[in-house]
Amino acid sequence: MCGIVGVISKKRSAEKALKLIEMINYRGPDHKAVFSHDLVSVGMCQLQIRLPMSQMEIIPFLCNDQRVVAYNGEVYSDDLKSGREEAEYLLDMVNKKSGSNCMASLIINDNDKITLYRDQFGIKPLFYSFHENNTAACSSELTALCNIEDSLKIDDDTLLEIACFGNSLGKNTLFRDIYSVDPGEIIKIDLNGIKSDFVEENKCFSDEKLIDHIRESVKLCTLGNRKMFLALSGGIDSTILAYVLNELDVENIETISIHIEGSEDYVSDLKELKMPEGGAWEKWKHHVVPFSAEDFKECLKESVEIFGMPTYMTSITLYYALAKKAKELGCIVMLTGEGADEMFLGYNTYTDLKNTDDFLKKITGNGRISILKQLFGEERIDKVTERFYNTFDTKSSDIAQVIREIEKKISLQPLLQRQDHIFMRFGIEGRTPFLHSDIPLMAERIKYEDLVSGTETKKALKQILHDIYGFKGIKKKTAFRSPINEWFNGELRSWICEQLIGYKHIYNALKIKEEYVDEIVSSSEWTDDETKVIFFLITLGCYMSNPIIDQRFSNDDISGKAM
Repeated sequence: MCGIVGVISKKRSAEKALKLIEMINYRGPDHKAVFSHDLVSVGMCQLQIRLPMSQMEIIPFLCNDQRVVAYNGEVYSDDLKSGREEAEYLLDMVNKKSGSNCMASLIINDNDKITLYRDQFGIKPLFYSFHENNTAACSSELTALCNIEDSLKIDDDTLLEIACFGNSLGKNTLFRDIYSVDPGEIIKIDLNGIKSDFVEENKCFSDEKLIDHIRESVKLCTLGNRKMFLALSGGIDSTILAYVLNELDVENIETISIHIEGSEDYVSDLKELKMPEGGAWEKWKHHVVPFSAEDFKECLKESVEIFGMPTYMTSITLYYALAKKAKELGCIVMLTGEGADEMFLGYNTYTDLKNTDDFLKKITGNGRISILKQLFGEERIDKVTERFYNTFDTKSSDIAQVIREIEKKISLQPLLQRQDHIFMRFGIEGRTPFLHSDIPLMAERIKYEDLVSGTETKKALKQILHDIYGFKGIKKKTAFRSPINEWFNGELRSWICEQLIGYKHIYNALKIKEEYVDEIVSSSEWTDDETKVIFFLITLGCYMSNPIIDQRFSNDDISGKAM
């Protein structure tokens, strides 16, 4: 796992690349370097996972065809023993435009241009900026690119998309001229323009059972010689991972769980999972991280700045606390269950759907959207909703297909960015077994009614736990999030009001109606939808007040350019 950067510029490309790599040096604390040739510079900071620390490699990697590659991530294969071998493999994959069992983004120095690639699910983020005939740059993190811009202009359309759906509907980011590489996309950039293509998804898979693919993926995700942890919530996904790790006789792993104050939804002791006596799990060490309203208050701003955009995900604070403690315990690699909910339909919003329209109404007609219409104006929000319907294929009668297409963009992408950015701030590589091997392909072939029934979700995974491992103590699905409705209406209320008032100058600059913000502040009690919007507004204020952003942003810098 690494941080990667690239710059094309007629002036000082190496200097700009060095500035970018310094901004994200925490992503690869073991080693860093920049390669420059004519107009192009490519940089990389490395967190070495596979080779012993005594065998540091020269980075970025010089490949056999003399192109230089910087990459961030992992190729899951026993046959590749070094970073350079992985770089050669990824370069060949991009040349052939064929998918691979990997999580990786890469930057290729290709004479007077750079080539970018991002894995099929976008597990590893990659952003780029482009100013025609002047400068193009790319980085693992958006905020680093902001730091080399002279000024920043808000893309108003994208701000509204994030406010309504939690993520941009396209390639645009919050700022004009800075974009995100799409999952599976190959981009070639020179100073004259940008060309885009996509790798071909591998649609072939073996006839093995789902559990066999899960076992294979978990085994591959344990590659490496650095200290490894499993994030354990006690839910279906992480419990399956624990059972498989035990089945594979993995002994050199530790587990960690977040305990939100007042909640019983965590694992206090590994015995609760009822794994077989005498198994490898008995050698695991389990850690519990307590988390209170005061912890939420103390880490919110830094969590938002690390995440790199405003959000509705109250879990960013939980991830921050988890990563911080894991780092203190020496963790370098963390296995998580990310992606299982989107692939196997685990969220409660997927229940009781008679057709695709029922799901779409939950997204575009919820109480949160009504509040946003008062804050931003009904006409502006209606236009965003129209873009939503134009972006996705909402006419299909296959409910599961529609859900996955939408959720990969507005749910999974932010979740993967949360994992990447927050874990990497603490020098931890996050790995997602449910997004590898042939697991996603198998999930896509399971019908909606075989995954969801009444209020029950993820039936296919529950069946694995029950039928194969005999585990019947599956906890009811509880969202991994901070209990903001309780805290905002309770002990954090005064502090929350102070934050809303303190950020009013930012809201004014972004055309958010001040009178409705005042109305929210003066309300005696907030509903669940209101607390969600309040959290979003505060994260918006937190991110925009980041000195890197604040110094480059002015009230006039608001644009409405959609891409």
